[in-house]
Amino acid sequence: MRRKWLRTALWVLLTPIILFIILMILLYVPPVQNLIRKQATAIASGATGMDISVERIDLRFPLNLLVRGVLVVQPADSAVDVQHPDTLLNLGSLNVRVQAWPLLKGKVEVDDITLKQVAVNSSNLMEGMCIKGVLGHFFFESHGIDLTKEDAILNNIELSDTHVQVMLADTTETPKDTTDTALNWKVTLHTLKLKNVSVDLQMPLDSMGLKAHIGDAEIADAAADLKHQFYGWRKFLLTGTSVNYDTGGPGSAIGFDPSHIALRDIRLGIDSVMYYGRDMNAVIREFSMYERSGLSVTSLTGRLFADSTVIRIPSLKLLTPHSEMNLTAQTYWELINIPTTGRLTARFNARIGKQDVLLFAGGLPEAFKEAYPFRPLVIHAGTEGNLKQMQISRFTAELPGAFSLSGGGEFWSLTDSVKRNGSMDFEMHTQNLNFLTGLADIAPDGSIIVPDSMHLAARLGMEGAQCTAALKLKEKEGALNLDAAYNLATEAYHADLAINNLQVHHFLPKDSIYTLTAKMSAKGQGVDVASRKTVAALNASLEKLQYGHWDISGVDVHAGLKSSVATVRLASDNVLLKMQGNADMRLDRNYLDGALDLNVEEVNLHKLGLVPRPLQHPFAFTMGAEARHDSLKLRLDAGDLNLRFRAHSTLKKLMEQSDKFVSILTKQIDERRLDHAALRQVLPSAGMHLEAGNQNPVSYFLAAKGISYNDFKLSFGFTPQVGINGRTAVHGLRMDSLQLDTIFFTVKQDTARMKLQGGVINGPKNPQFVFRSTLTGEVRNEDAELTVDYVNGKATWEEFVLSEEGSDKSFLSVWYDKSQAYVADWLATFVNATEETCSIEDLDIDDTELYRYLGFDTSSPDAYLLDFIQRLKQEALSICVPRFGYRLLPGEAKDKRSVVLSGQTFTPDGIIVRYLRDSDFFATIVASVGAELDKWITEKRSGGDVMEAFVADALGSTIVEAIVSWGLSRLAAKMGKLEFKISNSYSPGYCGWDVAEQRLFFSLLPDKFCGISLTDSCLMLPIKSVSALVGIGKNVEKKPYGCAICRKKDCFKRKEVRQLV
Repeated sequence: MRRKWLRTALWVLLTPIILFIILMILLYVPPVQNLIRKQATAIASGATGMDISVERIDLRFPLNLLVRGVLVVQPADSAVDVQHPDTLLNLGSLNVRVQAWPLLKGKVEVDDITLKQVAVNSSNLMEGMCIKGVLGHFFFESHGIDLTKEDAILNNIELSDTHVQVMLADTTETPKDTTDTALNWKVTLHTLKLKNVSVDLQMPLDSMGLKAHIGDAEIADAAADLKHQFYGWRKFLLTGTSVNYDTGGPGSAIGFDPSHIALRDIRLGIDSVMYYGRDMNAVIREFSMYERSGLSVTSLTGRLFADSTVIRIPSLKLLTPHSEMNLTAQTYWELINIPTTGRLTARFNARIGKQDVLLFAGGLPEAFKEAYPFRPLVIHAGTEGNLKQMQISRFTAELPGAFSLSGGGEFWSLTDSVKRNGSMDFEMHTQNLNFLTGLADIAPDGSIIVPDSMHLAARLGMEGAQCTAALKLKEKEGALNLDAAYNLATEAYHADLAINNLQVHHFLPKDSIYTLTAKMSAKGQGVDVASRKTVAALNASLEKLQYGHWDISGVDVHAGLKSSVATVRLASDNVLLKMQGNADMRLDRNYLDGALDLNVEEVNLHKLGLVPRPLQHPFAFTMGAEARHDSLKLRLDAGDLNLRFRAHSTLKKLMEQSDKFVSILTKQIDERRLDHAALRQVLPSAGMHLEAGNQNPVSYFLAAKGISYNDFKLSFGFTPQVGINGRTAVHGLRMDSLQLDTIFFTVKQDTARMKLQGGVINGPKNPQFVFRSTLTGEVRNEDAELTVDYVNGKATWEEFVLSEEGSDKSFLSVWYDKSQAYVADWLATFVNATEETCSIEDLDIDDTELYRYLGFDTSSPDAYLLDFIQRLKQEALSICVPRFGYRLLPGEAKDKRSVVLSGQTFTPDGIIVRYLRDSDFFATIVASVGAELDKWITEKRSGGDVMEAFVADALGSTIVEAIVSWGLSRLAAKMGKLEFKISNSYSPGYCGWDVAEQRLFFSLLPDKFCGISLTDSCLMLPIKSVSALVGIGKNVEKKPYGCAICRKKDCFKRKEVRQLV
């Protein structure tokens, strides 16, 4: 019985052990391994949602594991933004051989861990990071990992044919380390080898990329004691390595570019490395590399040593094919812990060759690079002290044959912003610095030189927040002195510059500029020019400048900045230039906002050497320019030369519109098809008008060159509504023995074509030869046409008469060549309706007339109302686009109450007919303030402010009358060239002329001529428009005008009757 109980107990104890042994044996049976492989992959696939497969698992006694053909695929799933199946892991083979018996003793003996042909892709598993790569071969061997003593001996680690790509988003954050367990491991590494390993780090949002490829690398006898913070190795060697660093942006600059660094053929050897608290040691045995720019380091050797007291670099030597640098330095740990104690001592010596200097010259001109001397730049420098007292030892920099620089200084309490102080002194002597002229990309032709034997002395100082600079330059008998200061705390500054008898001719030997004496001073506070708190003042004066035989003086400049408004005042009073100028500009605008006025009383072109003999009249002119938020204006007046330019936009917008127009035009030209309608849509709204007789500085200047003319005119306008239109003409041009009567050119654009006409004409009275050459053409959307006509001097010139159809009475006559009729430049436009180019600057707007419209017949508005009116006036003028046009028509005043124009009969009042009776022909004229101003007036009427509406309406009436006056003066001048005179203008609706006859009147004009249309009730749109009839003839006289001839005495617009001649 007792034996039976003992047998039963023994079986109970042995059963678990036997079952465990059976289970362990089963693990080595291939069918069981296959079953476990299938079940494990199925469970893993279900748990992770991945498609996981393993080709083979082979476990052999005792612990020899072989795994092959592991494949992990992430299936397509729109919920997690995976559009296509993605392979996350592809493992060729894993072989692990671990000794079993040492494990029972708490030790690990790894005979072999080998990985081959591994591909990894993290896909979207890690937020903000993606890792892709392939591992060709990995081998690990370790005999001596003691888990209880936390001691590891790594005998051999090898990695080869491995390439990894890491992509990081900017939002990636480093996880916080929450590990509390202390690491006390001691690790000894006998050998680590890397071969053909590369890493590619990309940050797309930052446009930064870093690539490194290691050819061969080996670390021997390395050790790390994590408990005592000891690290080191005996030998490290890196060869056949390259590194590329890019930060995006444009391509690589010339020379060394820190944004695009490409190193290759890197060889680095660092031995005897040890770090243990304050005890450190490292020996740089070798280093060499080649950079994309051509920078080459052939050798870098040196040593770093530290103990508990001192940190020392006994020697660090860098060699390139052209340069040599040496550094020695020593400091104490005490200086690092307490910067105001301890000491730092450093010495630096260098000889830098031209080739290496130019590598860092970037995109400097080739002329400078070629002229730079082929001599080494020699530098010696040193420093000693701490942040309480830092002494810059005497240092020197010398480029033999060019310059020598020396200096030194001392600073105290550098870490105390209040008590810090010190200064540095510099002294420089020059020899041949002419290579510096190459910085201006000027070939060394002797036109610009840098004198030798100059002496420069400078002192830079600091006291608290105050920084000072003093500079003295001596060049023979000339001197330049600069004294400046800047406060880092308050941003207050001042600078005084004095130039005394500086011989500019020594710098510009081919020019006639000699002695210069001038002064300049500046002071202010703040460096943000857009801030209203920034203030500045600048004063400069030219006391003496010897130019040729002339001593120039009396030039003064005063500039200031206050409340974001910059002002400049310039005055010159000398034999070469007499002028005054004023300019102001707001700097707190995001557009150009300012004005410029110049009054040039005389520029002596003869004394300046620009003309061979003195001009008969002074070369003088006035110029004004203004840029605001909605307009640009330019005016130039010089004698009888008048230039006006205006654009309804800011300068920036005008440039953008011009660029867009050129871009679209270029594209259309490339496509060999023009679209005039599209081109008109992007045109800026701008216009230019130039008139010049022969009494102005330009004509005087040309006369000195043997060129003269009678008059010159140019008018060009650009708007999306009317396109490009313009004309130019020169009359009576004479050059040497050549005389040309008329040179003209006109251009007119509509939505389908651009019409061009130009030519040269010599009339029958030309003393040399008579001819006519004209060019007429059209540039259409799909094609173009150009016709050139030429008639030589053998032709006979006769009078060409334009008459009303069916009548012998002429209403216009011109000279023509009977072989082919023509009408010269401006005469050509008389046959059809003509719109004149007009700008606001051309108008003479009478404030007295405006006040009369407002009810001030015998008095003037008070100061408040006057300011109110002027503000609205400036607003109206800034948006007004004046338009004026006319058409010449045959006709006659047949009886006391009728005028016939091109077969249409009009019935104005008898007084009007009587004043038109002597007319040979007529002009139907229209004028308008433009749709923009008309819309503005309408908005004022509906805005609720009765006063603004009343003034706006009066402004519209005053401006349109000014446009009519300007247009009539233009018409009178044009007719005067044909010895015709014009009458006053008479409008339908006034003086008893039935306004319903507007329909007949507008039937004689092109549709929407000058942008004006007629409603069913005969009201013109824009409302502030005028239509009128003008008589033209040899015997026409201007008679009393306006209310003086009208019989309607109760008219609410009736003026005081006055005689106008």
